[in-house]
Amino acid sequence: MRKVLFAIFASLFMGLVGLIVGVLVDEVFGGVNFEFTPYISIVFVIITMGAFILHSIEKKSEKCG
Repeated sequence: MRKVLFAIFASLFMGLVGLIVGVLVDEVFGGVNFEFTPYISIVFVIITMGAFILHSIEKKSEKCG
């Protein structure tokens, strides 16, 4: 249960980091309508959850064989 909560909090944190990076990218480009700014936080969360899933799969495969 602790690992699941850690994964959820890490994903929320990475989503927040993604929002901050998105805002910074928007400011760097002079406040123009940068198309990918709202999607950067989603990408960060997907990458984080993917890393947790891959880590879990690797850990299970090490135990089995």
